[in-house]
Amino acid sequence: MPENHDTVDSLGETQVGYWALSDLPSEDGSKLWNVAISRSKDHLFFIGNLTHLNSHLPRASFLRNILHSAQNSGQVVPVEEILKLSDLKEELKPLIKKFELDDATVEKGLFNNQDFEKVFLDDIQNAKSNIAIFSGFITPNRVAHYGDIFRTKIAEGVQIRCVTRPPKNNGSMRVELGTQALDSLEAIGCVVDTRTTIHQKAAIIDDEISWFGSLNPLSHTSLTEETMARINNKGFASQLIQNLSLKFVKDTRGAAVAKENPECEYCGSRTSYNFGTYGKPDYWRCESCNKTKSLFARGKKIKDRSKVGEDCPTGCGGKLRISNGSNGEFYGCNNYPSCGHTENG
Repeated sequence: MPENHDTVDSLGETQVGYWALSDLPSEDGSKLWNVAISRSKDHLFFIGNLTHLNSHLPRASFLRNILHSAQNSGQVVPVEEILKLSDLKEELKPLIKKFELDDATVEKGLFNNQDFEKVFLDDIQNAKSNIAIFSGFITPNRVAHYGDIFRTKIAEGVQIRCVTRPPKNNGSMRVELGTQALDSLEAIGCVVDTRTTIHQKAAIIDDEISWFGSLNPLSHTSLTEETMARINNKGFASQLIQNLSLKFVKDTRGAAVAKENPECEYCGSRTSYNFGTYGKPDYWRCESCNKTKSLFARGKKIKDRSKVGEDCPTGCGGKLRISNGSNGEFYGCNNYPSCGHTENG
């Protein structure tokens, strides 16, 4: 069974994620990469933007050394060559009939800013039950652009959730403008959750249509060259929802629009999700009073994490991973929901 590892950091980010910053073998990020790579038996694939990573990874990064070795001993395949293996024109035929798409979009299946905007808006207008948007950054202008259509869909009974960064971590934008954008979404009726270091740029509509790529849906402009891929498949959408959720989700239907962040228990304001470092648990931080609360303070933590990456004992071909539940951490199969195996640590 091939082992696949996706380095998701790419265009639109000014830094790389926490796990990619490690340099010493004793650090958690280095251990994570070491476990993932050592578990592979026949093939190892890295999917990533090598140019971006080369520009932003620390010189002594453990991941930099891994990618250097992989390029010297393996083969680098441009994404365009992989996309040519699929009959994209056939898959895009319904959209080609409806929209005038750029030739590059039709050939590669990657939507540029302009093509994304018109097809994405059409997807939103046709949404029947829910819309979830994950965006690394947010601007008041982009929120205003979507404002009327969001109001219309919410009036029709469609649930909308937007996940982005809190105002203090929203790039170079002034805190008051970031706050204004989030407040505007909530005033419309959207569910708003924030994560301090969110990197994902994605959208899921009706638990079926998935958008993902390098474009931030809640902040993008026509001044940068970004691309997004679109997949209309319930199984893929379910897996994407699993990957984007903070907790282990058993039933993914509607989970993408379910609120995850609690209100601050001290002042009632929004809280943001923060990743715990140096062995500390993940936590919520209030946007207003700045007080924090551990995410799984009462739940158990798995001390022996050596099983991560082991083969699932059911023989389904999946690997064991650590997930979080109401009672704390547990081992589960990464093939969920097709495989429901779980075990205590």
